[in-house]
Amino acid sequence: MVKNNIYPWAQGINANVLTDEEYVDSLSTNGIYENGVKSGIASSSQINKTLRQATVPASGLSQFIVNTLNIDVNDNDSINIFSDRITNSILKLAQINPFNQSFANAIGGYRKYAIVSGDNNNFWVSTKDNNLTTPGNVNSDWVNLFDSAIKWANSEFLRLKSETKQEVKSDVKFSKLLETDNQTVNGNIDIRGIEKSDGKVNISKMIHLWIRDDVSGWMNVEEIIGLVTNIVVGVQGGGTTNYFRLSNMGKLTCNDLQINESINCDTITTNNQTVNGNINMYGIEKSDGKVNISKMYHIWIRDDVSGWVNVEEIIGDKTNIVIGVQGGGTTGYFRLSNLGDFSCNSITAGMINASGNIHAGSADISGKMNANTIETPGDITINSGNRTWDDGGHFNGNALFCKKDDGLFYKLWLYDQLNVGSMVKLSVNDKYEFHFRDNGTIDAKEFNGVSMSSFCADLAEYYIADERYDPGTLVRIGGEKEITRASIGGFFYGVISTSPAYVMNTEIRDERNALPVALAGRVPVLMTGMIDKGDPITISEISGVARKAGDGEKHIGFSMENSHETSIRHVECVIKQN
Repeated sequence: MVKNNIYPWAQGINANVLTDEEYVDSLSTNGIYENGVKSGIASSSQINKTLRQATVPASGLSQFIVNTLNIDVNDNDSINIFSDRITNSILKLAQINPFNQSFANAIGGYRKYAIVSGDNNNFWVSTKDNNLTTPGNVNSDWVNLFDSAIKWANSEFLRLKSETKQEVKSDVKFSKLLETDNQTVNGNIDIRGIEKSDGKVNISKMIHLWIRDDVSGWMNVEEIIGLVTNIVVGVQGGGTTNYFRLSNMGKLTCNDLQINESINCDTITTNNQTVNGNINMYGIEKSDGKVNISKMYHIWIRDDVSGWVNVEEIIGDKTNIVIGVQGGGTTGYFRLSNLGDFSCNSITAGMINASGNIHAGSADISGKMNANTIETPGDITINSGNRTWDDGGHFNGNALFCKKDDGLFYKLWLYDQLNVGSMVKLSVNDKYEFHFRDNGTIDAKEFNGVSMSSFCADLAEYYIADERYDPGTLVRIGGEKEITRASIGGFFYGVISTSPAYVMNTEIRDERNALPVALAGRVPVLMTGMIDKGDPITISEISGVARKAGDGEKHIGFSMENSHETSIRHVECVIKQN
C-alpha cells in the first residue's frame, strides 16, 4: 500500500506548542520573535509551533499526491520530483471523470458546465450549479456533449451536401430523427418504436412538419392500453395547440367542430360544437308498447363514464326529458316532465326552488329548498357545511322549515355548544322551543298530561359549582360559586346527581360547571369503607365522600345496599337534607 512519509509535527492533544494567539503575538511588530529566534532565546513551545506550522501543510500536500497518483511520497524526494508530482496530480484531476453520485452529494452537486463521462461512451455537460441529478435520466439537468454535432452530421449525411431534390425509390427506415427540406418516396416510410409511455398510454414516434418552430403540425399513433388506438394529428400556431383524434372505433374527437350544413354519422364525439342551424334527432330508438324512448344525445369521457339526454313518452300519462349519467359502476337518471315534476334517485343542492312537486330517493341539501311537496322513501339530509361556530362557542345548523299560508311555521335544526353537547331544536313561530338533547333529555316550557313517570329516582336542581365534580359527590352551599364539596362536621345540602328523574332550574344548565344536585330520593353516592343496607351515612374525612355514620353522629341518609369494599365507589343511598 502506498504511503505518505511526510509526517506532521506535534499532533498530540497535549502538544507543547504556543496557542495561535500567542504565536501571532510573538511574530508581530515588537514581538519576541519579530526578527526570528534571538541568540539564547527560544522556548520549546515556540519551536514546536513553528515546526507544526510548516509540517502540517506539507503532509497534507503529500497526502493529496498519494491519493491522486497512488505512489509513495518520502522526505528524501528531490524538489524537482516533488514539483512534478504536484503537477501530475493536478493534471489527473483535470481529466474528464465518470459521474460519481457520492462525490456529487459530498460537494453539494456538480457546478454548471462541468463535464463527466457516462455509459456507452457518452459525455455529459451540467446545465446548472449544485446539480445532483444523474446524466441520462428523465428530466436530468445534463445534456449530451455531442448531441449538436451528431444532429449536424446526420443532417449533412441525409442531404448529401446537395441543394437539389433527393429521390428515394425504396423503403426507408429511420431509428432516429429525419430532417429534410424535400423528399419524394415511391415506397413506404416506416417509423417504428415507442417515443414515450407511462404504462397506460403508449405514444409512437411522429412525423413532424414545420413552417417555423412555433408553427408546425405532426401526426403519431396513441395507444390507450386496453381501450382504444388513435391517430393523433396536432397543429400549433398563434400560441395555441389543438389535437384531432381518429380512433380504431371510427370516432373523431377534437376540441371544436364547426358544421355549416349537415352531418350523417352514427356518433359525434367533440368537446365543443358550433352549429349554425339546428340539431334534429328524429325517430324512436326503442318501444315496449307502453313507453317510447327517442334517440339520444350522448356525451362521453370514456366508454364507462358518460352522460346522455333523450325523450321518454309514457303513453297516456306524461312525457319526460331523461338525463342519464354513468360512472364508477353506477348509473343515475333525472326526469323532467311536461307536468312540471322533477324526479331522481337523490338530490344534493345548495338551493332548490320548485313550484311543483319533487320526487327523490333521498335529498341532501346544503342551502335552501322550496317546494310544494317532497316525496322520498329515503332520507332528507340538511347539510350545515356553510355554517360556522360563533365567538361564544355556539353552532346553529341549517333548518327544515314547514310553513302555512297564514304565516304559521315550524323550524327544526341542529344546535351545538362547545364543551356542553348537541341537541335538536324545534321552534314554533320563533316563540316556543323544544330541545331534544344528546343525553336523552327534553326541554320545554310546559308539560301537560295525565301523569308523568321516570326510570330514575331523585329530584335535582341545577347549581353552579366552583369546579366540575363527579356524580355522587356530597356538596354544600358555599365556595367560590354556589356549591362546593361538603366536609366533615360541616353542612350538607345534596349529592351531584348521576341521572335525575326530575330537574329544576334548567335555565342555567348550559353555563360553565352547572351541575344537577339531588335534593331528595335515591341516588348513587361516593362511599368509603364497608357498609350494609339500612346503615346511616354521614360525611367522611374525605371531602365530598360519605361513610357509615357512627352512633350518635348526624346522618344525611341511609344505604340501600350492602357494599363491603374499602375503596371509594358508588353506593346507592336515599338522602335527606339537614
